[in-house]
Amino acid sequence: MATRRKIACQPTISPRAGALNTVYAPDVNRDVLVVASIEISTGAGGSGKVEALSDSANPPTTVRATIALATASTDTTGLLVFVCKAGENYKLLTTNVAGTPTFTLIGNILEYVF
Repeated sequence: MATRRKIACQPTISPRAGALNTVYAPDVNRDVLVVASIEISTGAGGSGKVEALSDSANPPTTVRATIALATASTDTTGLLVFVCKAGENYKLLTTNVAGTPTFTLIGNILEYVF
C-alpha cells in the first residue's frame, strides 16, 4: 500500500469589505478561493442573477459560478464559491433578468489565499 503524505496548507483568510459590480485583483502569485454570500430579492414577476466572473481581463468575462432567482415574489440567499487563479481579476456581476430585483452582498467577501 502506498504511503500517504500530508500536505500542510495554512491559508491566509482575507475579509474584503467589497461591493458588487467591482473588479478585484486579489493576489498575483497565488490562487485564491473566493466566497461571497449574496441575497437576491424580487417583487412579483421579477428575477435576477449574480455571476462570479474571473480571468486575466479587466473587467473579467469568464463565468465561474452563478446564483439566480427565477420569477418569484420571495428572496433567496446563497454562496458564490469559486477559484480566482494567481494574477487574475474577479467581479461579482449583477443582472436584472426581469423586473427590478435588488442584490445585497451579505458581510464581507472572504478570500482564502493558498
